Amino acid sequence: MTVSRALRGQTGVADEMRHRIEQAADELGYRRSPLVGAFLSHIRSRRLPATTCNLAFVHPGPLSESNPVFRGARERALELGYQLENFSLEDLHGAKAPRVQEILLSRGVHGLVLHPRATTFPLTMDWSKFSLVVIGRFGMELQAHRVSRAGFDNLILCFE
Repeated sequence: MTVSRALRGQTGVADEMRHRIEQAADELGYRRSPLVGAFLSHIRSRRLPATTCNLAFVHPGPLSESNPVFRGARERALELGYQLENFSLEDLHGAKAPRVQEILLSRGVHGLVLHPRATTFPLTMDWSKFSLVVIGRFGMELQAHRVSRAGFDNLILCFE
């Protein structure tokens, strides 16, 4: 606890001890992580975080907020503490992959849900920056979690 207090600049640590801790941290190449700091602050506060992890529902063109797939995905995301953003490729006007990635990251998007018809999505993007879920087959080779309809189950449901 003394080390933590010293590195965060809190009171309750003697100046000589603080200096020794800071010197040892410098020698070891220690750098504070803002993500870990934010997480620990959240744990200590016992309050809901002010920000959430954003996800983007990526689709080819206009998509109503009342679309049942989008609405269901948004409701589930909210239940799990995420925000789901409606992200239309049509609005990008042919932007190249680095620009699309920059836009997503600047909006705090860390996860993508790809609509099956979003085949115009820039395939050269660095997918490792995002968690990725694909709805359906998507028609391309992406290593991603996939969600699809259960065709056989739907057929049985129709007959019932």
